[in-house]
Amino acid sequence: MGKIKLLDCTLRDGAYIVDSKFGDAAIKGIIKKLQDAGADIIECGWLKDKPHEEGSSFYHLPDEVIPYMIERKPDHEYVVMIDWDRYHIDNLPVCDGKSIDAIRVVFPQTKFREGIAVGRKVKEKGYTLYFQAANTLAYTDEELKELAAEANASGAKSLSVVDTFGAMYEEDLNRIVSVLDKELNADIAIGFHSPA
Repeated sequence: MGKIKLLDCTLRDGAYIVDSKFGDAAIKGIIKKLQDAGADIIECGWLKDKPHEEGSSFYHLPDEVIPYMIERKPDHEYVVMIDWDRYHIDNLPVCDGKSIDAIRVVFPQTKFREGIAVGRKVKEKGYTLYFQAANTLAYTDEELKELAAEANASGAKSLSVVDTFGAMYEEDLNRIVSVLDKELNADIAIGFHSPA
């Protein structure tokens, strides 16, 4: 087993609670405190197809994250999430290394091929690529094998198993991870996103 890394998604998943309106000071403070705490991967929010509003963790372009980074540090990875069908990938600029490092693409079980196709475009623009397979419990073993094959061909760094509805039992997680661990390339990390 390799090193376990911690990804914090407070500014992204927590956005549902406050409609993304954390406020400037809170967003800056959360990112700074996560750096101080040693979080490996800091998810700064979402990319959305709408203009960014100050104090929101919804951004339209990656460089809109920069003002919230008090002191960007190289030993952390800064990421945002996009919903596979809610962000026009043509709006995404080429990665410049000044704002975010990576993008996590989330997709539902019925649209994993389409989601991974979006991920390939993200990768072509120079970002590190992560996948978030929502409701992973719904995948059959055969579908998990297909998901792994698609992820292998995409150049992704990680694929996260997601217990979207809090319905996953230990034996379910063991089944899913067992299939993915066997089918995924060794350089693709397996993540786990549990319910709150």
